Order: sequence, then C-alpha cells, then structure tokens
Amino acid sequence: MRNRFDLEQDIMSAWNTVQDIDLIYHNTDKLKLSAKDCDNLQNQLLGLKHIAELRFERLFSTFEDCVHKGEL
Repeated sequence: MRNRFDLEQDIMSAWNTVQDIDLIYHNTDKLKLSAKDCDNLQNQLLGLKHIAELRFERLFSTFEDCVHKGEL
C-alpha cells in the first residue's frame, strides 16, 4: 500500500519536468532555426518552465500543509 512518502517521491519525480524543459531550452541553439525563431522558442520554453515551477511549488506547499495537519 502506498503512503505519503510515496506521494512525496512522486511529486519530486514529477518536478523533473522543469529540468526537462530547461534541458530542451539549453539545446535549442543546436537546432537549425533562424535567430528569431530560436529566440521565440526559448521565450516560450522559459514561460512554460516558470508556469511548471509555480504549479509544483503550489502542489508541494499543499502536500506539506496536509502533512502538518495530519491529513495524510
């Protein structure tokens, strides 16, 4: 049976999405894109990375609140 520690590990594992976006961002220079297209793609990836970070921070904060309240 899974428990709150499994949930915490799953949250931390999902957080790797942010690192995945960062990895793609840092490899866009290797693509055969115009400077304008590359800049556009990088801006979109930075925005996506920021949104993902905010969502995971909110998720983990909710998890911590639930743990402190004894709900998990």
